Amino acid sequence: MLIKPDKTSNFYRMKPEKYNKLLHNNVTTTYRKIDNEVVTGIERKSKSIAENLELDDRIETTAKKEPFITLKDHKQNFDSNPKCRLINPTKTEIGKVSKQILDRINKRVAKANNTNLWRSTREVLLWFNAIDNKEKCKFISFDVVDYYPSVTEKVLNKSLDFASEFDPITTDERDIILHAKRSFLYSEESAWGKRETQNLFDVTMGSWDGAGGQLSFISY
Repeated sequence: MLIKPDKTSNFYRMKPEKYNKLLHNNVTTTYRKIDNEVVTGIERKSKSIAENLELDDRIETTAKKEPFITLKDHKQNFDSNPKCRLINPTKTEIGKVSKQILDRINKRVAKANNTNLWRSTREVLLWFNAIDNKEKCKFISFDVVDYYPSVTEKVLNKSLDFASEFDPITTDERDIILHAKRSFLYSEESAWGKRETQNLFDVTMGSWDGAGGQLSFISY
């Protein structure tokens, strides 16, 4: 089978048994098995939020989809010790609502603080081309290790507290944002929750309002 890398344009051929082992190891390192009753509770809360927003006729129950991995072939010792990015496609539809709220918040926070917030390659190129005296400028390149896992509930709440100074965030909106992070992973016909949390808080890769874009004000 062919495996897609994380950032490069390469593809890698891997035996299914090796891929399954890598996938299993990535799941069990970060997640633990949880009871189906916990999943039912999350779905019940999602349904309640959808009803309050009068969206219950358009928001579906979370589809349980198997996770997959991409290879971080830009990391050191990739051949002998491959690192992976675990993608969780099981995501609540409430995340779409959370995304719209966070879009608004991010734009207002960025505008109030005169901060650049790019969402496309074109935006970056327009900014770069407008810089004068580029030969006198420098770029700082850094890599945040475990970026998504580092976004804890405490960090998110502190970020929302900061953002509320520039954009009023209602109690209901905060509740929607936090509930969208109550997520689980479905693998090997079982539900899994993040090990480090008691309430299944998890900013997953592949979610509608993931850390790569919608929570970007955290990195200001």
